[in-house]
Amino acid sequence: MNKSIDIIRNPKKRPIPIQAKRITPQSKQKPIEEELEQELKVGKKKENLLMLVILIILSAVFFATLSTTSFLKFFKLSSSQPTPEPVQTAKEDSTSPQETQTAAPTAAQTNSTPTAPATIDKSTVSIKILNGTTINGLAAKIKTTLVNDGWKVDSIGNAKNRYNTTIIYFKEGKENIADEVEKLLEDRETSSKQDNAIVGKYDIVVVLGLR
Repeated sequence: MNKSIDIIRNPKKRPIPIQAKRITPQSKQKPIEEELEQELKVGKKKENLLMLVILIILSAVFFATLSTTSFLKFFKLSSSQPTPEPVQTAKEDSTSPQETQTAAPTAAQTNSTPTAPATIDKSTVSIKILNGTTINGLAAKIKTTLVNDGWKVDSIGNAKNRYNTTIIYFKEGKENIADEVEKLLEDRETSSKQDNAIVGKYDIVVVLGLR
């Protein structure tokens, strides 16, 4: 009785026959070739996708650069436009020369003293006196007047012609000296004239006239 129970509980399992498949060289190569083709296709798809992404990025950079350049050109053109004329004329009117001229002088201007003229070294000035009258000793008399004032008289003599008034000839650039000498001869009717030919080597030539 126990044996029959054991037989029922543990029945013998029959092995399922496995059908052996024959693996031929062609069956081995086919899956490998298919896998390689699939990998190549996947690789090409990835390359194409990568190229597409690169093209998109390059296009975006190009258009961004182009738009930036156009914006900069527009900004330069707009900033280089001149200021409207009404604004300039308003500024000019506010500081016009006429208003400056008519403005009242400041305290500094009213208290300022005039600039002193440059002093003349009388000892370096070369003077010649000619007597253009018939009065004897007139040239020597005027020489004494000038020497007493500090001037140096190098020569005196008589003029070839006769003069009614006194003329002071001066060399170019020596007009200020002629003015100072003329002040000493205020009792005479004098005039001054630049003439390098008459003056020659002297700075001043005084031609005395009757008056």
